[in-house]
Amino acid sequence: MPKGVTVVLPTYNERENIGKLARGILDSVRTDVEVIVVDDDSEDLTWKAVEEMKLPSVRAIRRVGEKGLTSAINRGISESRYDIVVWMDADLSMPPEKINDLLACLESNDIAVGSRYVPGGRDMGDSRTARFMSRLLSIIAKTVLNVPVNDMNSGFVATKKRIVKELGLRGDYGEYCLDFLYRAHKKGYSIAEAPYVCVPRLKGVSKTATGLLGFFWRGRKYIYAIMKLRLART
Repeated sequence: MPKGVTVVLPTYNERENIGKLARGILDSVRTDVEVIVVDDDSEDLTWKAVEEMKLPSVRAIRRVGEKGLTSAINRGISESRYDIVVWMDADLSMPPEKINDLLACLESNDIAVGSRYVPGGRDMGDSRTARFMSRLLSIIAKTVLNVPVNDMNSGFVATKKRIVKELGLRGDYGEYCLDFLYRAHKKGYSIAEAPYVCVPRLKGVSKTATGLLGFFWRGRKYIYAIMKLRLART
């Protein structure tokens, strides 16, 4: 177990979830931990809710005039105190206690991925369509890119800060994850998967598309990223 870890939570309108998640992280992680909430100026004042917690190990970065999942994660990592970083969704779909499993994987691997698609993992997400599309995209990415990772668009990742700084996170939506994992694998970094059960959000509105048309519209970014990587072989 590392001596400390930074958990980055990119948020937009997660006021109803952020307090429970932040406290769950502090209570669960078995090492020194800081939580950085990178909020895209939420209309529900998520950033203010974080400040009102008055917890010294939890802080908010309020971004005004700048939005995007990938850039939010990058911002949090750039300001992290510790050499080990974790990022995850802030909707309580990813159990904070599973961070310990990811950290345990890092004792013998460079990157750990919370996986819905290995034994012990399960996707119980918000809709059947979402579950089907996510699984299909992961299968396509794993097959086309030949990466030994089952959950290529996990978004629940632990690694060393220096690896993120070396490779960078590219893209503006969830395709950043398969892009990062592919390039890390090509560089020779070892990747392990730890199972977790993804559950539906209890409060708030999902940022993921809910209908077939929306999924195909968002899915095109994943397919484009996969084919670009396959053709470039970088």
